Amino acid sequence: MWPFSRRASAPSFTDIEPSEAFRRAGEGVRLIDVREPRELATGRFPKAVNVPLAELESYASRLDPAAPVMLACRSGSRSRKGAKRLAALGFSEVSNVRGGVNGWRRAGLPLAR
Repeated sequence: MWPFSRRASAPSFTDIEPSEAFRRAGEGVRLIDVREPRELATGRFPKAVNVPLAELESYASRLDPAAPVMLACRSGSRSRKGAKRLAALGFSEVSNVRGGVNGWRRAGLPLAR
């Protein structure tokens, strides 16, 4: 018999489409844009708060870990890292916006300036 070792499961989060994130943000779910402030000139997610990825963990201490939260960035890569971090901190309803602001644009969703 092969000896198997059990690994702890990785913190979980969900990838969601930009249209779903837009709908949820309209319903009041917190959307966090983890891009750097200088990147916001290319367009801002409506109703999003900007918290650069490097500051996310300290910002998270102000949030309810049971409340849903969505993360977005330029392409979805940094927000995926942020989603993993929040899930590891015990946040139970974390979503990553697939494609970030690029996917948001491709979906034809509005951006603020």
